[in-house]
Amino acid sequence: MLPNQPKLSLYIPDVQDSCLLSIMDVSDYPANFPVKCPELYVLVPGFREPVKFTPSDIYFKYTLNACDLGLQKEDCEYEKYNLPDGAYIIKYQIQPHDELFVEYIYYKTSNLERMYNEALCCINETRWYKHDLIRIKEFIFEIEAGMRLIKTNAEYCHNIKKAKEYYSDVLNKIRKLNCEFCGC
Repeated sequence: MLPNQPKLSLYIPDVQDSCLLSIMDVSDYPANFPVKCPELYVLVPGFREPVKFTPSDIYFKYTLNACDLGLQKEDCEYEKYNLPDGAYIIKYQIQPHDELFVEYIYYKTSNLERMYNEALCCINETRWYKHDLIRIKEFIFEIEAGMRLIKTNAEYCHNIKKAKEYYSDVLNKIRKLNCEFCGC
């Protein structure tokens, strides 16, 4: 990085609402640095072309839904579709675009987490025996470790294939937990 150049950085929090994706600019811009042509690109899992956003100012905050990302075309004011879980490729750039950019892989898991929380609520309301507690703890440990491995493999190791494998494994464990203690 050259002196007096901004250090671009985005914050992409894990939002519990499965209909939303939040992206914030938390870059470090030098005083009086002229930011020109800011562009934010979001590639949704399963798509080939990213959706382009043009921030009107630095330190932007986007809270995106299915309509913003082109996944929902109708009833955008009244109905919100869930965003798909999976690897979102998010790129932010300013001019010169070939030098001043940052790119992230964000693996959204809010639908999976919702399923897990629903299973835990069901277990909480179900009568079970003390010996079941050991099995429940094993499930919880495996699921929560798997959730962490999904994020780590995608966002830090940049291994989306491995993250997808962990996602599938965690999904199967949640289904099994739900069947075993709440009925299928």
